[in-house]
Parts: sequence; C-alpha cells; structure tokens
Amino acid sequence: MKYLTTCEKMKLVIERRLWVNRYTLILDKERCKKCSLCSIVCPKEAIEVSKFKKMGNLKTIVSISINPEKCIFCGICVCICPFSALKLLINGKNRIPVVESGSFPTLIKQVQVNTAKCDPHCTKCRDVCPLKINISMLKRGALELCPCCGWCQEACPDNLIHVQKIFYGSAKINYEKCPEGCRDCLDTCPVNAIFLDDDNKKAHINNKVCIYCGACKNICPVEGAIEINRTGVRVMPVKSGAWNTALEKLTSTKTFTKELRAKGSTKIYQQLQARFYGKKKGKSNQ
Repeated sequence: MKYLTTCEKMKLVIERRLWVNRYTLILDKERCKKCSLCSIVCPKEAIEVSKFKKMGNLKTIVSISINPEKCIFCGICVCICPFSALKLLINGKNRIPVVESGSFPTLIKQVQVNTAKCDPHCTKCRDVCPLKINISMLKRGALELCPCCGWCQEACPDNLIHVQKIFYGSAKINYEKCPEGCRDCLDTCPVNAIFLDDDNKKAHINNKVCIYCGACKNICPVEGAIEINRTGVRVMPVKSGAWNTALEKLTSTKTFTKELRAKGSTKIYQQLQARFYGKKKGKSNQ
C-alpha cells in the first residue's frame, strides 16, 4: 500500500495505491468554500478544517486538509458537498462506493426554469448568481455547481425560475459577541447571503438565500457569534446507518429524531432514545 499527496495551487490530490486498485480523491480549491460540511460527515475524521491568523494581519484564514492515512475513500464527502468541489476516482473513473452500495444518498439539486417563456437575451439570473452560473440553460454542469441558494429565483422578473433548497434551517448573528469592525463573514459567504446594514453598520444574514453551509461560522474569530441550525437536508431516498449518523451530525438531535419518526423507523428511534436518555425503568437499552 502506498500513499501519495500532491498539493498544487488550485488542487489537492491524495492517492492510495494498492496492487489492484488506485484510489484518488481530488479537492478543487477554487470550488471549495471551506464550509466544513465534508469534515462534519467524514466517518474517519480524515478531513480537517482549521483557522488561524496571518502574522500582522487581523483577518482569519481558513484552511482544509485531508489525511490520506485516515481516509477510506468511501466518497461520503463527495456526496455532501453542495459545490461539487470533491471528486473520487477509482482506477481513473468517477465512482462513489457508498452510492453504489446504496448506503449513502446524493443531494437533490432542484432548479426548474420555464425555458419556453424565458427571454434568451435576459441575463438577470446569471448577473445576480454569486457563482456566475447560467442556470437558465439548465446544463448538467451548471446544476452540479449550483448550491441552490435561490438568488436567480429572486432576480427573475417573470417568476420563471423555482429553486428548492438543499439544506433547511436558520442562521443568525449574536451581536453581543460579534466583534466590532469585523467583516470576515461578509467576505467569506459563498452565496452573498450576509449583508451590511447601512444604518447600524451591523452584518445581517438573509435566511431566504442562505444555504447553511457554515463557511461564515468557520471564518468568524469569536466562538458563538454566528449560530447555524440545520433542520433538514434534501437527499435521494436511502436507509442506512451511515446516513443516519451523518444526519445526526449535520442537524440537531431533535430534528434527527423527528425525521426518523416521520419515516417510521421505530427501532432506530428507540435506539436513539436509549442512547441519549439512557435506560428506562423496565426496558432494555438495546
């Protein structure tokens, strides 16, 4: 077994070479927004998002690293990234083992455009898109890159675009902890969901277009100044322990148990109750 790591300006590549197979995980640094969703769901804690301050610079810097010895090349990180910044190759071909085995879902990216009525000369949706995606063309590549923030829907003058969010929840700023003069969250938000109020000069989060990725929380220099609460994730149907574990990490315990109960997962729900609340009188913890 041989591990290789290649770090380039716009790309991080880690490889595991065996006698038969070659596994390659590629991180596109340009697409990566350092939101930490991949590190949250990684079953082996192989992905680490860390922050530090440059010498003589007050601005916080966030970096992402992948440990090739911990990584099992399962592809869970590839599935959860809303920006398609990660790609997994097995012997040079795009493959995701956890999807092939049915043990982990892929994100649902749903953008509907009424192309029959869409003015081909109108560029408002593309102009407002924080990633400059021409979503009106509905190309496969465009949907892969789209984080489904909904700016295009807001900008369309004829209400011809409808976007379903991937992540649901809420985000807010705790102004008692928010450091005065800091604008790191505004500069970092990949979908321009944070804006500065001209009157009170405070940063505000527009929950209508926020995708709850966590990039702002990562860059924030003060713990607890930004709170993100994810309450749901739109994914393809799947029933597995791997997804249940990931969902538990991404959302609150209350939301997680609610989803399990809604799906009729009685046995899993009982196990979760026992895990968090211990044994009940006269009942087993198993």
